Amino acid sequence: MWLGYLGVVLALIAAYLAAAGDELVQAVIFAGANLAALIAILVGIAVHRPARPVAWYLLAAGQAAYLVGNVYWYVAPAAAQRQTVFPSPAAEIFLLSYLLSALALLQLIRARRSGGDWSALLDALIVTVAVTSANFVLLVAPLLDASRLSRYGQVLAGVYPFLDMIILMLATRLFFGAGRTRGALVPLAGWAAALLVADTVYGLEQVRGVEADGDLAFYGYLVSFLFVGVAALHPTMRDVAAERSGCTAPGGSG
Repeated sequence: MWLGYLGVVLALIAAYLAAAGDELVQAVIFAGANLAALIAILVGIAVHRPARPVAWYLLAAGQAAYLVGNVYWYVAPAAAQRQTVFPSPAAEIFLLSYLLSALALLQLIRARRSGGDWSALLDALIVTVAVTSANFVLLVAPLLDASRLSRYGQVLAGVYPFLDMIILMLATRLFFGAGRTRGALVPLAGWAAALLVADTVYGLEQVRGVEADGDLAFYGYLVSFLFVGVAALHPTMRDVAAERSGCTAPGGSG
């Protein structure tokens, strides 16, 4: 199934490229790829019956919120023949999507460890603050004075990469503690990385005022849809939360 899904989304990405210049068609294809990711997660839950379904349902809810935001932010303006607006009223919906996705990863991390896993969040926050601060000082801050964005828009341009970094750090921590179940976690980490790159590029474009619908950042989002769906449909997704690190093995000494 995951190979079939990979083929479908690659075809959608090719169609998105071929439709360059037709904003409505591109917007519909973009939302379709987002919908495909949502369906893939729900199908993966139904077929593979993961050990921690709540985490995957949270991930699906994150994609559902992302889809609603994309319809409002991208499809509706394209249908009205106007450029997407940043910041859009859909910004809060996107923030909800990021929150749900982060909670999903935390659920998976907690399932693999005995007891709580607050250290995962703390480690992620430390690295996130360091990397995001460097990104802001070196890249974003020099461009703010020349930006035509509102103060709220400038904050959002930096907030999304910050949230992406949290998601990427959690996905990376989950990956390195995965043991034999890295199959599904490779694309899951790829999803987090693609989202980070896309949001960083889009945010910098907004600050510089050079953004355009269908540009490079949009392909990053499409790749993120590909990766998260592949992760959910991969057979090893059922085992991502099945083993707890630090638990005593049967017949072992602990």
